[in-house]
Amino acid sequence: ERPIVPTVIKFCTYDLLNCSSYWIRIDKMNQGTKATINAIWKINNKRIEIKCANVNSFSLLLRRMNISPENEINVYVNKKLIYSGRIDKDILSFDL
Repeated sequence: ERPIVPTVIKFCTYDLLNCSSYWIRIDKMNQGTKATINAIWKINNKRIEIKCANVNSFSLLLRRMNISPENEINVYVNKKLIYSGRIDKDILSFDL
């Protein structure tokens, strides 16, 4: 059975027409290349780990993840912590 909200997302795209999957969206990418994102949401650890290539900015679509605003999360991109704190909006966007 397929989960309603997957905890692992792997996708790639060559353009911004097909730039999102479930709770993650590529906002800017290197044109003419393949942008890739592998994301893991570790619910119990309140941690999101993302590995990406050829991505200049991306967004986490938190409403789709059903995360409560009082919760804190840690977001890692390519093993580097880029965000730690409470969630006070529906979308978190990051420039890389």
